[in-house]
Amino acid sequence: MVSATGGLLLLERPLTQGAVAKLMFLTQAGSVFAVAELLCPICWELQPFRFLSLVGDDQFKLQKAIHLRMEQVRREQKQLHRGHGEIENFRAW
Repeated sequence: MVSATGGLLLLERPLTQGAVAKLMFLTQAGSVFAVAELLCPICWELQPFRFLSLVGDDQFKLQKAIHLRMEQVRREQKQLHRGHGEIENFRAW
């Protein structure tokens, strides 16, 4: 899970809070490389992080990936809404 300011890692076990890590993850807009600070774990497997820096054009790629995902969710919600309307049309009263 990722946002413009950080994200959430799924780990086998939590890492030290405050540790600085280099991250790489794939998005619809391409690979993103970042330096991040690990925050207090939520539970044994989930640990949030905040970006300290994004290398090169990775900030642009991250923003583009977030935008693309938001557009995809909007389309899916629109289709779902359309499907509910069709069900209402065929419901027996």
